[in-house]
Amino acid sequence: MKKKLALLMGAVLTAGAFGGCSGGGNNQESGDVLTWYVPGDKQVDMKLVMDEVNKIIEPEIGAKLDLQPIDTGSYTENMKMKMAAGENFDLMFTGWVNNYISAVQLGGLLDITDMIDQYAPKLKDVVEDYALDQARVDGKIYAIPNIQIMALKSCVWVRADLAEEYGLKESEVDNIDDIEPFLEWCSKNHPEVYPFKNDTGLRPWTQTKYYYPEDGYCVEKDKLLSREKPLEVVRETDTKEYKDAVYKLWDWYQKGYIRKDILTVMDDSGDYSMGKYGVIYSSWKPGAESNIKSKAGADYIPFILQKNEKVLLSGVRDTMTGISKTSKNPEKAMKLIELVNTNRDVYNMICFGIEGKHYNINDEGKAVVVENSGYNLSPNAWIYGCQYNLIVSEGQDSDVWEKTKQLNDEGIVNPLANFAFNKDNVATEIASVSTIFDQYAVTKIGAQNPDEYYDEMVTKLDNAGQKKIVEELDKQINEFLTNKEE
Repeated sequence: MKKKLALLMGAVLTAGAFGGCSGGGNNQESGDVLTWYVPGDKQVDMKLVMDEVNKIIEPEIGAKLDLQPIDTGSYTENMKMKMAAGENFDLMFTGWVNNYISAVQLGGLLDITDMIDQYAPKLKDVVEDYALDQARVDGKIYAIPNIQIMALKSCVWVRADLAEEYGLKESEVDNIDDIEPFLEWCSKNHPEVYPFKNDTGLRPWTQTKYYYPEDGYCVEKDKLLSREKPLEVVRETDTKEYKDAVYKLWDWYQKGYIRKDILTVMDDSGDYSMGKYGVIYSSWKPGAESNIKSKAGADYIPFILQKNEKVLLSGVRDTMTGISKTSKNPEKAMKLIELVNTNRDVYNMICFGIEGKHYNINDEGKAVVVENSGYNLSPNAWIYGCQYNLIVSEGQDSDVWEKTKQLNDEGIVNPLANFAFNKDNVATEIASVSTIFDQYAVTKIGAQNPDEYYDEMVTKLDNAGQKKIVEELDKQINEFLTNKEE
């Protein structure tokens, strides 16, 4: 069921306006503290902000929040160890780090399917039915999706001054190869700039035609959406698009469009933040321009690719909040998830900190972050809850969240969105294949002639039993789709 934007935003705003006024048995202070682990950097003023936000939270749910960021690079391993050790805590981020399916399979997440209606009924005013459906694993819900953009569009971001100097027009760019004449010009006329930055490997060339239910394995989008039976799973290395992309990156590397030291540069964040890239391949969403500028140190213009492409709703399982199976207060943890997703004051304080100290509101009603204030989690607001509640930041369009919701509503529900691959029967093969892909990471950066390694890589994948993985994945996907229709 899709709700009208006005109804949704009205419910959100109403919840925020009256967030501290509910009555009943919950309005009692207690000694309960809910520990919530999230990926990110520790904030100097974390205690100060928690003390302030708990003035709202504790009267509402009878417990306080203790937000605990863990360095993103080590977050997954940290959470795996905590779950394996049975450590007592209450909530955790799960998704693109601390993988949702893995966390479920490890037994670290509580089944909250029946708890939503009982302890968090307002969540359904914010979290669309398709998102809750995609959160299901074998029919059960183990985490609540943090609503953000779920209909991302592919995009090349071109440094604004260079695009203007070249005269690049939006009508000239529809697929990734259309940017090549600009890269050639950039290489010849601006040697101080690295023409092309790509952190997503070969997906700019392959994702238009294929959907990836698992990394390394794909199905054709059109056949998936037309419910073709059986749906064929193929290795990405067997597709023409993948192999062509490997050679395209090699071609661009030879021509100087990709930095020559790409194999040895471990961290290019300094170059990135100084605007040294002419073109950045990434994704686009409403409001992304200000995010790119803050990270890349320059104005970049988005050129959206495949403008008429069918966009599958995806990313639901990338940003979620679950309750630990070891939580001593699962009911209050469930109420906290609802409160963060429906009370604008709570959500924005967690994201921005304290108004007047960590951020200010300008004449347009937009948030302006105070530099070096000791607290700012707003760049990753999608970690904590529904982003529709976030105060619009300076530089963003005032209707950024209305536009975001519109894109989500226009997206196509993915038939495989809540498919979970059971890897038990092919665990050995998956480990072997993963090791081989690590050995041939050069495929994704273009720094070596594919004639020297591509066939060798495919042979090693065959010997490692990759075709057995394909057969198992194919079997499970077709069984899943058949059962879903019954």
